[in-house]
Amino acid sequence: MQLEKKYGLYPNRRALLREIRRVLHYENIKTIEQAKEIVGGNIYEPKKIISPEKEDMFIRDFKLLKGVELENKYSMSRRILIRNIKEIFRKRESLLLENVSSLEGIKIILNGKIYSIPKKFISPEREQEFIQDVNIGMKRRDLCWKYGIGTNVFYRELRRLCNVNGLRDIRKTSWNFPQRQIKYVSSEKENEFVKDLKSLTGVELQIKYNISDRRILLREIRRICNNENLNSMDGVKKYVGGKMYDRETLKKEVQPEMEFEFKNDVKHGLTSRELCDKYEFGTKVLYRELKRLLNEDSLKEARNKK
Repeated sequence: MQLEKKYGLYPNRRALLREIRRVLHYENIKTIEQAKEIVGGNIYEPKKIISPEKEDMFIRDFKLLKGVELENKYSMSRRILIRNIKEIFRKRESLLLENVSSLEGIKIILNGKIYSIPKKFISPEREQEFIQDVNIGMKRRDLCWKYGIGTNVFYRELRRLCNVNGLRDIRKTSWNFPQRQIKYVSSEKENEFVKDLKSLTGVELQIKYNISDRRILLREIRRICNNENLNSMDGVKKYVGGKMYDRETLKKEVQPEMEFEFKNDVKHGLTSRELCDKYEFGTKVLYRELKRLLNEDSLKEARNKK
């Protein structure tokens, strides 16, 4: 993780391993531990364990302390705490805890102190205030914040005090949705729009008339041309006698003068995102160009190609 953060690769372990293989010229490195062995580095053991001299104190604490207190004292998660207590009993040749998977279950077996979770509720002196706040229309989030309760406690108290399952059962809410924009091309621009149909591409039309979706553009074309059979830009061009664009001429690709640079970038380990940003095309174009220039279907195969 320290390497990932230092060299701007966090959180991408695969990218880090790829760079390690490239720098060390060793393609068989699959893990950080293997790389450490090759360069003679320190191999870190991430597994947290209780030292033998602290085992008795750990068992005593396990009996007396709460789960949160144990986690804070030993800087371990609940799962690691349970794993450690089981390991200690295994070393002492005891299978007492083998079939237990919860902290409470272990406490019961060790005769430890069980702490009950305090149940939250609206105090009696604030019950009427809570009911009034619900009736005047306060949002659930604001009610939870005001009374210091969570969502589950809120709905439990709502059922107890108001005898309903949700806020919509106790008050009516009217929603006023804004009217959907029917026309994107105004009446005074319709003649200009028809002229543009003959000369502009679909993308250029969307940009000029601020239409975000091709389906909306085609809907506007059908409305203005009064023809419900226009379902594609090719059909529209044929109908209005406009300029037909050859998709091959519009297709993005790596320019001939940059093909050598593109091949080097692929072999030097640039990611698909970096390649797309540099050459200003999408993922589909990237893989099409890999096939055309390197005769490979993936970046991994293209990098390993000699």
